[in-house]
Amino acid sequence: MIEPEIAFCDLTQNMDCVEGYLRHCFSHVLAECGEDLAFLEDYEVKRKEEAGEGRSGTRTLVPQLALEGALSVRRRGVRTSDSFFVGWRAA
Repeated sequence: MIEPEIAFCDLTQNMDCVEGYLRHCFSHVLAECGEDLAFLEDYEVKRKEEAGEGRSGTRTLVPQLALEGALSVRRRGVRTSDSFFVGWRAA
């Protein structure tokens, strides 16, 4: 759990907290879930071979945008599947 005191941290302290949290999560997964990771890796290798991608194929779960592309999406607002509209607001 992230403590409420994080609201009083500056950016550097916030990044340190996030880095520590991610390090803990990844360390735990690597230490405790080795068999599951091996299964997932084998599954992904087989999927790529069946798709003809080989080991060099790349696939991202989250689309990667350049900064200008992300800003243009943000400027015009995004309508998500649950009809929640995200756009700029005047403060």
